[in-house]
Amino acid sequence: MQKTVLKIQGLHCASCKAVIEDIATEFPEIKSANVDVAGGTATVEHDESFDITKFVKEINNMGQYKVLS
Repeated sequence: MQKTVLKIQGLHCASCKAVIEDIATEFPEIKSANVDVAGGTATVEHDESFDITKFVKEINNMGQYKVLS
């Protein structure tokens, strides 16, 4: 299992947290995603073989969020 921390621009509220965490459920390789709105980060626990850029693309495609790292 691997943990990746993503810096996400555009997080403002509990609804933002829910949206990002819901996107994570679309990927069976992601075991958990915890969004910290105040810190502007998402900590994602996933299979080592998972290409995290797939998750990043989904977030960026929403238009209101931008993954910075």
